[in-house]
Amino acid sequence: MKRSNVHWALLAFIGLTILLTYPMAFQLTRLMLDAGAGEDAFIFVWNIWWLKAALLELHTNPYVTDFIFYPDGTHLALHTFPLPASLLGAALSFFRPGLDGLVAGYNLVILVSFVLTALGTYLLVLRLTGSRSAAFVAGLVVAFTHYRFSNTVRLHCLETGVLAFAAWSLVGLVQEKRARWGVLVGLFTAALLYSSVEYLAYLLIGVFLAAVYFTIRDRSSIWNRKMIAPKIWGAGVFTLLALPMLAALISHGVGGEAQATAHAEIFSADVFDVLVPNPKHPMFGGWSEVIERELHGGEAGFGLSVSLVSLVLAIWAVVTGTRSRTWPWAALGLFFFLLSLGPIVHVGGHRTGVPSLYRGLSFLVPWLEISRTPMRAVVGLELCLAILAGFALAPTPGSSPRRLVVTTVIGAVLLFELLPGPFSMTRVDTHPFYREMAANRAEGAVLELPPRDRRALLHQMIHGRNIAAVRRVYPRAPDWSLSFWQSEGFREFLDTLFRPEKVEALTPASRALLVSNHRRLLAGHGFRFVILDKTAIPAPEREQALIILREMAPEYVLEDERLAVFEYGASTSEVR
Repeated sequence: MKRSNVHWALLAFIGLTILLTYPMAFQLTRLMLDAGAGEDAFIFVWNIWWLKAALLELHTNPYVTDFIFYPDGTHLALHTFPLPASLLGAALSFFRPGLDGLVAGYNLVILVSFVLTALGTYLLVLRLTGSRSAAFVAGLVVAFTHYRFSNTVRLHCLETGVLAFAAWSLVGLVQEKRARWGVLVGLFTAALLYSSVEYLAYLLIGVFLAAVYFTIRDRSSIWNRKMIAPKIWGAGVFTLLALPMLAALISHGVGGEAQATAHAEIFSADVFDVLVPNPKHPMFGGWSEVIERELHGGEAGFGLSVSLVSLVLAIWAVVTGTRSRTWPWAALGLFFFLLSLGPIVHVGGHRTGVPSLYRGLSFLVPWLEISRTPMRAVVGLELCLAILAGFALAPTPGSSPRRLVVTTVIGAVLLFELLPGPFSMTRVDTHPFYREMAANRAEGAVLELPPRDRRALLHQMIHGRNIAAVRRVYPRAPDWSLSFWQSEGFREFLDTLFRPEKVEALTPASRALLVSNHRRLLAGHGFRFVILDKTAIPAPEREQALIILREMAPEYVLEDERLAVFEYGASTSEVR
C-alpha cells in the first residue's frame, strides 16, 4: 500500500467532513444545541475543562472529583468521559482562551472523529479487499452515517474511529502474525477502553465470535506458534495501558439506576429502523422523521437508519461473492442488528413481548445491561455493512475497466443519501453574573436551582467553583455520590422551596426554625451561592422559593428577570 494513496484518501475525507458538517468548521466557538442530544454538548465541553483543571492546575486524578456532586464528590469511571477525545480537545483548546477555547477544542474533536472514522474504515476494508476505491466508499458508509450525525454532540458515540482502527489492527494481526500488529491491537483496544467501554464490549464480542469461527473452520490461522509472540505483545500493551482504567472501574461501584432495564427497552432499535431513509436529509428527511417518530413513541433522533445503498451492496456481496469471505461478516452484522433490538423486540413501533438476543447475552456480559443503550450496537452492523460493500465493489479478475466508474457513481449516490441538513450552530449565552462570581475570592460552593439543568456545567467552566449536580448529568454515578442529595435535611429544604403547601400550615415560630435549619445546612456543607433560575420554574413554586431564600438571606446579591442570586456567609458590605 502506497503512502501517497492514503494521503489522498485522508485529504478527501477532510474535505468531505468540512462540507458535510458545514458550517461547524467556520463557527468553532458555537455549539450545535439543536441536534437531538441538545445540551449534552455541555457535558463533553465540561469533560475537557475538568481534564485540564485536574492535570494542569490541581494535579489530581481526573477520574475522581468533588467539583460535581458536591459535597460528596463522585467517581467518573462510568461517566461519558472519553479520555483520548478529551485530551485532544484540551490540547486544541489552548489556541483560544476561556470558554471559547474549550468550545473550539470540542468542535475540532468532532471534526477529527469523522476523518478518523473514515480513515480507519478505509484501512480496514483496503486490507480485506485490496481495492482503494472500494475502501474509500466503505469509509463513507461508517463515517457519515445517520447514527453519527444524530449523536454529533456526544463524543463517546463518535469514537467509531477507534473501533475501526482496532478492527483494522486485529485483521492485520490475523493476516501477518507479526509482533507490531500485536502492539497495535493492544494500543487501539486500550484506547477504546478509555473512549467507550460500550464499544469495547462490542469489539470483544466480535473477537470471541471470530475466534469460534476460526477454531471451527481454520484453526491454524489463529492458533499457531507464529501468533504466540504477537498475542503476548498485545496483551502486555493493553494491560499496561488499561490498568488505571480497570482499577477505576473496579473501585467505582454502580448506582441502582444504571441497572434499570426500562432504559434499555426505551433505547432499543425497532426492526424497521434500518429501512428508514435518512431523517436528516434536506429533501426527504421530513417524512422520514415522521416514520422514525412512529417507531419510537413520538421520539426522534435515535439515529438508527443505515444507508440503503450500503444495505443493497451488502446483499449483493453475500449473493454473488465468495461465501468464505462474505458470509462471516454478514452473520456478524446480523448478530449486531439483533443485539440492537434490546431486551424486547419492537416491530413497527409495537412491543411484541418476544425477548431478544440482548436479554440472554446481558447475563453473560453485564456491561450490556449497565450501558442502557442496546441500540448503539448498530455501529457493529454498520462496520460489517461497510466491509460487505467493499467486497461488492472490489474488482475481481476479468472485471471491466468501467468498474471504477461504477464505483464512483455509487459513491456519489451514497453521499447524496447520507447528506445531512446544514448544522445549526448556536452562540453560547451565559448570564454576566457568572463572570462576576469568578472574580469573587470568597470560598464556597454553588447550588443552582432547579438542580437538574446541564447548564450548571457550562456556568462552572466560567466561575470555577464546586457545584451540586444530580443524575441527569451523570446517570451512572455511584450511590455514595448522592448521600447529601438523598439526606433528609436536603429533601426537606427542596420541599420547603418548591411545595408551598408544606409551608402554609407552619406557625411563624416553626417557619423561622425551619428557615434557620436550612441556612445552617447550606453553611455547614460549604455552600456560598444559591442561584435560582426563574425562567425554569412555574410561577407559584418560583414565588415560594424566592420568599424562603430571602428569609434565609435577608439581602441578596442579584435579581433580574432571569436569575435570583443569594450569597450566604456574606457581610452587608459584600452584598451589592
